Amino acid sequence: MGLAGTQVIGRQNAGGYNNYLAPIWRGQTSATMGQICSNDQGAGPGYDHKLPCTSDWAYQLIQYSVASAGETTNNKRLAWGADWGSLGNSSFTSSNGYQVSGYPKVSYSVFVVLDPHSQNPTAGMAAQARSASLTRLTASIGSVRVRGSAGVGRTDLAVYHPAGYNPIFGTWEVNAVHNNLGLTFLVPATAPAPLVKPIIVVHGYFGPAIPKQVLLDGKLLAAGSGYFASLDPTTATLWITLNRSLLGSHSFRVVN
Repeated sequence: MGLAGTQVIGRQNAGGYNNYLAPIWRGQTSATMGQICSNDQGAGPGYDHKLPCTSDWAYQLIQYSVASAGETTNNKRLAWGADWGSLGNSSFTSSNGYQVSGYPKVSYSVFVVLDPHSQNPTAGMAAQARSASLTRLTASIGSVRVRGSAGVGRTDLAVYHPAGYNPIFGTWEVNAVHNNLGLTFLVPATAPAPLVKPIIVVHGYFGPAIPKQVLLDGKLLAAGSGYFASLDPTTATLWITLNRSLLGSHSFRVVN
């Protein structure tokens, strides 16, 4: 199992436990980290995790239960090591001595990854967050949403970075016009991985549940294999999971 943030750390503090925003290991290599992580900054002798040190893990997945990557454990602890201080305070000195802010609220989302470790799925999801941060979404029919809820259960709004990307669910948020939509995804070559099976949330969509046509790069996609659609009529929202991986420039259409 693993946890990966839905955004890169430059957009969303992952809650690193010992080093706020983990400044000590940014730009380091595994060789130099071997020196920085000696005794893991107080964790004790034998702790030799590299990049990052155990004490810098943002999420306590059996944290401190294994001194090195070669060990195993039957510990089942799953917890957060967030060092945000006190919610509601605009400035607060945390237990680790960092100045943090919890005002007015703090929200963040993660991908919960359950898959064979041999497939390296957690790193794959982290790469998706990076690829999403580099993707540019534009609309020729309808529009791309530029802001949305700042967190689960919140009514205040936050600006999407990039436009259209909702970090709460890792989805792409757009508005339809008369149940039609035209988009262009641009995933640059600098992205660490293709954008895998992006989820497009189409607002202002009133039916039908299965659109007349869904096209990618001008080619018709079949419902149930090329894409998967789910309509919420109470909110006039159509969720479309595109069963493709995107790299480069791709057009996407919903036609009714």
